[in-house]
Amino acid sequence: MKKNIYLGIQHILYPNISLKMKLTTLFLIITLFRVQANSYAQVAKITLDLHAVSLMSVFEEIEAGSEFKFLGNQDDIDINRVVSVHVKKERIDKVLSDLFFGTNVTFKILDR
Repeated sequence: MKKNIYLGIQHILYPNISLKMKLTTLFLIITLFRVQANSYAQVAKITLDLHAVSLMSVFEEIEAGSEFKFLGNQDDIDINRVVSVHVKKERIDKVLSDLFFGTNVTFKILDR
């Protein structure tokens, strides 16, 4: 005959839940955090009013005004190219698309 031993409060906090339910809950929590991180890049907006500055200066302004950091190969990107940027509450991906329009530079936003 099998005896069940209950340890008071521990049994209330951690009831017998199957392994499938535990794994499902874990994956759900991980997925929710991942969705939240991806949505930041889609809603983050920035305002810039820069005239005749280097591309590197634009990157520095974006880093100062947001949580984004830039990584790239300086051999592929002409960071000394002079540009003007005038945007008001525009998404980061749109600003970068405008900056690299007409060049062969591509970018990918990974988290922040």
